[in-house]
Amino acid sequence: ESIGYNGYSGYPELIYGYLCFYAYRWGLSFGWFQAILLFVALLALSRHVIKYSPHHGQSMFFLYTLYLIFYTMNIYREMIACFLMLSIYPLLLNRNKINVILYVLLTIMISGIHGSALYFLGLLFIPYLKISNLTITISIVVSLLLGLILPYDLIEIVGSRYGSLQY
Repeated sequence: ESIGYNGYSGYPELIYGYLCFYAYRWGLSFGWFQAILLFVALLALSRHVIKYSPHHGQSMFFLYTLYLIFYTMNIYREMIACFLMLSIYPLLLNRNKINVILYVLLTIMISGIHGSALYFLGLLFIPYLKISNLTITISIVVSLLLGLILPYDLIEIVGSRYGSLQY
């Protein structure tokens, strides 16, 4: 059993590793552990969907359909991190210093479930960007070109903690 830099049960994220560790200690199967974690994430996001969405029923249908798609695609940890990040996004609607600091701290904490949560830090800069159709088109073209040119495992190149994992 290892917890920390190399993760637990093959997971490199520290918080997810500890959650797995304690779930196994309490006698939960991995399926029950995922069900409980999913319930917490869906509850957090559902609260915000009901508060901010003008079409509650359609939004909830979309949310729960995403769960089925993500679960069968084996991107469960990414889904949990994304749901939690979407649930804390309203902190940025009122851009005072405390909310921004809280958003950054929660993002760093949620990245302990999956590192992809750190991409949500980019939302801090959206109010300062002028987004036009040209900007979106250029972004899509650059993303496609980078995806074609750069190696598949870019994460390993930049030397993150994923780079040391054995596939």
